This record gives sequence, structure tokens and C-alpha cells, in this order.
Amino acid sequence: MNLKAASTFSSSLISDDMADVEWEKFESSVLIEVKRGDEIYTSTAVVIRRNILLTCAHSVEGIDGGRVFWDAQYRPQSKKFVSFKKVIIHPRYDKKKSNYANDLALIVLDSNMPSKTRPAKIYRSPEKVRPGMQVHRLGYGERNGVNCRTWTNPEVENYDKKTMSFICKDEKGVIGDSGGPLYLKSNGQYQLFALHSTKEGTNKTYTVSLGDHLSWINFNTTLKEV
Repeated sequence: MNLKAASTFSSSLISDDMADVEWEKFESSVLIEVKRGDEIYTSTAVVIRRNILLTCAHSVEGIDGGRVFWDAQYRPQSKKFVSFKKVIIHPRYDKKKSNYANDLALIVLDSNMPSKTRPAKIYRSPEKVRPGMQVHRLGYGERNGVNCRTWTNPEVENYDKKTMSFICKDEKGVIGDSGGPLYLKSNGQYQLFALHSTKEGTNKTYTVSLGDHLSWINFNTTLKEV
């Protein structure tokens, strides 16, 4: 997460071949801003219902409040935000044991996101995500002094069955991408299969497999949509 995120901005970031990105399909990736005491932190989340977000547990654990912004670029003074109503952290998340195992949380919002926001669809077949696949990650980590929706392409290296995590080769992830959605293009559609959790060293990112947590996600989102 980013401490005291920048308040000055440049034009949209260009990374890899971003000119070819179908941005409208990734507008479900959003920036969250949380408070712990007097400090403000930002990270990333993804919309899965009009009033429910998925993010990483470590991004929202122990917070005093938060809100989500849907602009492509973070502007703290923007009025385009919705406040958090409730945060539900995965019951098996324990950062003392692991930085990334079960690093998952749901955020229920005070009201719905704008009607143009299309919730992401979760990919239900994690076993089909194979080593060597290049995937799509959206994150709001700070790059060149700016927090904006940025697209990069990590590569899946392997799957850790014990922690239900995909490990990716990733040289472009930064602090603040935590909670960022990873998509796999399947049958012509981008489907959400993991969340960026923790980057270890310079080129290794651990992600939370969502297909392995579907029962928990579904149980905690039933009847919670406004």
C-alpha cells in the first residue's frame, strides 16, 4: 500500500502495449483509500457486485474507515467515491503465519457503484491456469509519482496448493498493487482468477486464487447487494 499517496498527477501511464488494452473491460478495478489513525493508505480492489469489492486482507485489516474511488487516476479531492460500510476478512488469514495465504477480504459499500461499472466475473476453473500463461493485472500502485489504473502482464510460474496461491514472474508490480485483479482471457472474455497479494524480492508475486475461495465469497455476498 502507499502511504500519503501523491496529490499531483500527469496524464495516464503507458506501460507495455497499453494502447491495445480494452480499458472498458477493466473498469471494475478500483482504488481504495483507508485510514489508520492519522495516516492514509491506498491500494487496489475489484468490483464483484455493484456494492461489494474484493481486495486483500492486509490492505484493510485494522482500519478506521475507507472509501473507494472509480476514476482511472487517484485524486483525493474527487467526489467520485463511495464509503465503506463493512469489511469482512477471511477467517483463515493470519499474517503471522503467511503474508499471502488466505489474504482476502470483502468490502460492503454504503451504496452502489455507478451503473456503468460492470462487476468482474470470477473464473471457476483455477486448475486450467497453467505455468507459462501470461495474464493481465490491474493495479493502482504509485508509478512516477502517480496512482492510476495501470495494466501489466505477469507470467504464471506455478501453483502452491497448500496456500492456494498462484506464483507469478513479475518485474513490474509495485506497492499499492495489492488487491489488484488478475485476469485470464478465456473464450474471448477476461475472467478474474486471482488477486495480487505480496511481491517477494524483485520479480516474484504471490496471488490469491479466487476459484479456491468461491464458497466463502458466495456465502458472504448472498443478499448483501443493495
